[in-house]
Amino acid sequence: MMKKFFLRKLQLKDAPRMLEWQHDENVMRYLQFDGANKTLADVQKFIEQAQDCCDNLHLAVTAEDDKYYGTVSLKNIDKARGEAEYAIALHPDSWGGVHLFPSKFCILPLLI
Repeated sequence: MMKKFFLRKLQLKDAPRMLEWQHDENVMRYLQFDGANKTLADVQKFIEQAQDCCDNLHLAVTAEDDKYYGTVSLKNIDKARGEAEYAIALHPDSWGGVHLFPSKFCILPLLI
C-alpha cells in the first residue's frame, strides 16, 4: 500500500533529518546552496525563520507517522504577479517513494 503524504509547517523536530540531506552530496548537487557546512543550529534557525516569512513558504513533507521526508517551498513569492519559484528537497531515503507532483496543486493556491 502506498503511503499518503501531507504538507505541514516545518517543526524543530525536523532539523536533524533536514541536516542529513543538506550533508548528502547526491541531494545537494541539484540545489543552489552549500549545505555541506550547515550545522544543526543553522537548520533550526532556518525553521524558526520560516514560520514568519512572507516572501517564501517552506512546508514539511510528512506521512501519517509524522516523519519528516523533505521540504516543499515557494520562494521569492510575488503575489501581485501570482509567481514564485517552486522547489522540492527530499531526504535520500524517501527518493522513489514520495510522489510530490500533486504538492504544487496544494501549495500554489496560496499565491492567490
